[in-house]
Amino acid sequence: MEALIPIVLFGLVAWIIKFSSDNKLKRYMLDKGVTAETMQMMFSQPVRDNTPASLKWGLVLTAVGLGAFIGLNFADGQDEYVLASMLLCGGLALVVYYIIASRFTSNK
Repeated sequence: MEALIPIVLFGLVAWIIKFSSDNKLKRYMLDKGVTAETMQMMFSQPVRDNTPASLKWGLVLTAVGLGAFIGLNFADGQDEYVLASMLLCGGLALVVYYIIASRFTSNK
């Protein structure tokens, strides 16, 4: 719990710096005459209709669970083998996601 305090503090400081720098940039752009619609388009998050993010996280979490199951049952619960099987299965899930996503985007 004590290790969580510096992490949260770092995240808060980073968020404040980002927020203030974005605010300065927006004020500068308004002074130069950029329209509000252009600024909204520039600062909005990109929409990715082509990549199903829930598929990626579903594959990764399922594979990590499968890796933990394999490591616990077939390696007698040794921590090194459990971690290695979880990482291996998670990496394989990302490769499978890449193949599926590349096929999904090439069809559109």
